[in-house]
Amino acid sequence: MKPPSRSGLFALALIASLASACSSSSGTLPQKSATTAALPAAKATAELFVSTGRQDLIQIYNANAPHQLIGQITDSVSGPNGEAVDTAGNLYVANVNNATVVVYPPGATKPSLTYKKKLTNPLTPAVGNDGTLYVSNFNPDGSGEVLEYPPGQLKPNFAIPLPGGAVGLAVDADSNVYVTEYGSTGRIFKFKPHSKQGKDLGISLGFAGRLILDHKGNIIVCDQGSSVVDVFPPGATQPSKQIKGPFVDPFALALDKGERRLFVADGAGDSVYVYSYPKLRPIATISRSATSYGLAINPPAPLAP
Repeated sequence: MKPPSRSGLFALALIASLASACSSSSGTLPQKSATTAALPAAKATAELFVSTGRQDLIQIYNANAPHQLIGQITDSVSGPNGEAVDTAGNLYVANVNNATVVVYPPGATKPSLTYKKKLTNPLTPAVGNDGTLYVSNFNPDGSGEVLEYPPGQLKPNFAIPLPGGAVGLAVDADSNVYVTEYGSTGRIFKFKPHSKQGKDLGISLGFAGRLILDHKGNIIVCDQGSSVVDVFPPGATQPSKQIKGPFVDPFALALDKGERRLFVADGAGDSVYVYSYPKLRPIATISRSATSYGLAINPPAPLAP
């Protein structure tokens, strides 16, 4: 694994998995995304959450210019990796070191809930409109799966096996699941709801990182092997648009609620880069002194139809 953040990330993940065991989950269930209207007021600050795995820290930035640091979360943060925000404003953080996904209510710095059941190396969470939590889970043998936790439950009721390892994860409004396969195959699979038979979308990347979908169903994905971010229209196997750096190891992505800005986390160079969307023109650079492994924005962009 050539890019520094990949090697550090998965070495950390594998070590953590050998030391951790699944235990009972605890906490108060978060608000259900589909039934709770808890988005910030129109004038509230949009929050950009950036996970800092090597410092056990979630930093919070203003998602709008000038993108200043406005807060941080340290409570129950242990090797943070991927993040997600549901439509109720709950923040989900995947912790590699202790194999948990913790949930922070809007504005909170202490979690209200911890998911542990069946997790070994949780990398990326995603939340459906109905409140279902999906987690890409990486195993010590290199295999992986996507675990599904129904609304109101702390134990998964379904698992999608990924023999090649599951890293990037996204879900659309119809509960279809999109997964990037770990490794140099760079494949992306689409799974219909509650199906274990995925469709290979025919996309080949140098080394697939995380992916997101926009409201038109375009797939935006990090190609770590080629140090680019690609945009694939629905059904396409070649990108229609591409961002080439200045990042070295693009690993995580986020769109703001209006899908006017795209944020790209550089796992090797530490910075977060901001681009206009869909034109992909550079807007700003959020300079940081810590590795950026995960991104999420509150309020989030709507799920793709």
